[in-house]
Amino acid sequence: MTRTDHHSHPTHSFPVYCLDWADDDTAILGGGGGASRSGIANKFKLVKVSKDGRKVEPVFELALSSDEDAPMTIATDRAAKQFVTGINASQASIEAGQNQQARLFSYSAKELEYVASQQTLHAKWSDDYPYQKLTAITPGFVAVGTTDDEFAILKVPSLEIVVSPRSPGAGELVDLAWGGPQGSWLAVTTSKAINVFDFDSDEKTKLSLLQSIPLPTIDDLPLVFRAARFSPEIPSCPNIFAVLNSTNSPSRKGKSKARKAFVAKYAASVSDQQEPSQDKNDDEKPSKVKGIAWELATKREVSSKPVTVFDISSNGHLVSYGSSDLSIGLLDTNTLAPLLKILQAHSFPPTALKFNPSATLLVSASADNTLRAIVIPTSFGGVSFSLVALILAILVIFIALLAHKYGKGDRKERYAAARKPRRSPPVAIKKIKVGEMKDGLDMTALREVKFLQELHHPNIIALLDVFSVKQNVNLVLEFLDTDLEAVIRDKALIFQTADIKSWMAMSLRGLEYIHRNGVLHRDLKPNNLLIASTGELKVADFGLAREFGDAASRMTCQVITRWYRPPELLWGSRYYSPAVDMWSIGTILVELVLRVPFLAGDSDIDQLKKTFHAMGSPTETDWPGHTKLPDYHEIPGYPKNPWWNMVASLGKDGQDLARELLRYDPKLRPTARKALYHPFFTAPPRPTPPILLPKPLAELRPRAVAPQDTRPQVESGTKRKAESPNGTALERSVARKLTFA
Repeated sequence: MTRTDHHSHPTHSFPVYCLDWADDDTAILGGGGGASRSGIANKFKLVKVSKDGRKVEPVFELALSSDEDAPMTIATDRAAKQFVTGINASQASIEAGQNQQARLFSYSAKELEYVASQQTLHAKWSDDYPYQKLTAITPGFVAVGTTDDEFAILKVPSLEIVVSPRSPGAGELVDLAWGGPQGSWLAVTTSKAINVFDFDSDEKTKLSLLQSIPLPTIDDLPLVFRAARFSPEIPSCPNIFAVLNSTNSPSRKGKSKARKAFVAKYAASVSDQQEPSQDKNDDEKPSKVKGIAWELATKREVSSKPVTVFDISSNGHLVSYGSSDLSIGLLDTNTLAPLLKILQAHSFPPTALKFNPSATLLVSASADNTLRAIVIPTSFGGVSFSLVALILAILVIFIALLAHKYGKGDRKERYAAARKPRRSPPVAIKKIKVGEMKDGLDMTALREVKFLQELHHPNIIALLDVFSVKQNVNLVLEFLDTDLEAVIRDKALIFQTADIKSWMAMSLRGLEYIHRNGVLHRDLKPNNLLIASTGELKVADFGLAREFGDAASRMTCQVITRWYRPPELLWGSRYYSPAVDMWSIGTILVELVLRVPFLAGDSDIDQLKKTFHAMGSPTETDWPGHTKLPDYHEIPGYPKNPWWNMVASLGKDGQDLARELLRYDPKLRPTARKALYHPFFTAPPRPTPPILLPKPLAELRPRAVAPQDTRPQVESGTKRKAESPNGTALERSVARKLTFA
């Protein structure tokens, strides 16, 4: 693949969720922290991007209301110097039935100005209240799509509704894009189909369905559409480029397949036959376009994780994508040959991606407070473009063959392409004994390697390498010199509320990323929250982690160390959600205050008794349906207690967060993302900077694994070895894990 210049730029505590270009070197960024939850301002930024991508300079900033939500989508009309965005109104306005979420702004070289607004959402308020997630603009009109799976078309600049909010058909609404003759065709993409409409060229008020493109069959994978765009090269007969992500659903044989993402090219063809509309909606007229049809021409696998953002260049030569594996890639639209791939473009999955009008720059953004400016090589799109793509494809195959060779064999062979520097940082080696297991490498080892290879976040431990020696699999991990359990047990240390906020915030940030990527940790406890010399906390030990998909996925209840296990698992639930991890986080929060485990049972029954004794027995009112759990047995009732008074030192906000995390009903526990927005983290005192957090003075030492610290039906004994900065060999005991579902 071709090399190119690309540069990362900080946005300074400004998570960016949407961007578009005002002109060839000026971009408009939208984002923020949401409605009065995080202390991060909602705003738009006008920034200048240099031709070489090395400089991103702020030009103008427009602050938005802190009572309203952050802008999540944007589309510019550069000829009219206007853009349309989606911003949810304040909670008070929504509860009053008003949510003018579609908003029009004008812009100049140095400023932005509000013009008009319109409501297409049904105003209501809930934890998952809908918002505008899609915006696509064409001269004189804008299409907007919302999370309640409806789309509408508005006039610009008045924002008068000309096509009322309507369902796009089966599936979740995922993308909107204009194209075709005079930009009058609208691709309305759902998870199940790409519906191409002709927006009436005379009245501009009605839609005619040209074609509904169904999901293709690729390797028997369960697929969903993620995006679809028209190629601008031949407006009268444009090809369509689409993104397809595979899901976690099992295959026909009942086994889950590895996740994959594809870019597909649908070639357009025109016949002399008129193609009538198949949609019987009264608002839709028969198509005036002679029979045009799209068929799958080619496809390309681009990632082993879902693609999150997608764009096509104005000259139609390039498509770009951003993946939740944190990479950004470029493909040739002619052959779908890969031209460029940037690994680790961001520390969070990209949230926005856009070519500039001349297709000389590509800018991506993320919620990690960074932009990446990528210079597009001039050879991409020249007369010898197809030849270049062919040569690059041959090089890709050659590199893949080399990677296959160096990815196998003993340790020396795998290090053949990467010399170890003389003074490399210390590492930790986690040894997993597999020789005594009759089936070879157990699932926990495979899971740990798989998830650590896929999850990259500042608050998740980094896997550096994997190698085998004799009968053991060894994971080479970044060296972290202590853990939260050691901090809690060190009575010489004194915790302040600000310290606890910092540890909890880092834990939740790591967990939010884990859950956002479709993974349950299932073994959160202080011993698995490791701490670096810089004070940064990192979630570790993914031996019991697994992917979660729909609510019908059956899983084992024999997970999570007993003291941190929620009641639904103690009563044998096989169908559960990320809420099990949130209970564990709640018990850790209380433990940080008490300095001893909050709920320390000797058996599953004793664990339930200790939980109910401390918090009161659940009722059908506060936990509907708990008596129907598989292993439910009645336990003598305990009265309700104001147990949150045990954490009164955290203040009312801290007490409230603890109560929310430790709700009996899993459906009522907050998500990790929602917990991060809790006022506890923004109210004074502010969280302590990691480097200033208390740390044990004693060196890392071996310690015995207590019986209650081992996992269910698991023998302890495997050692985790590490090398200290002074070269001393260190060990820590960890539980060896057997296979779980």
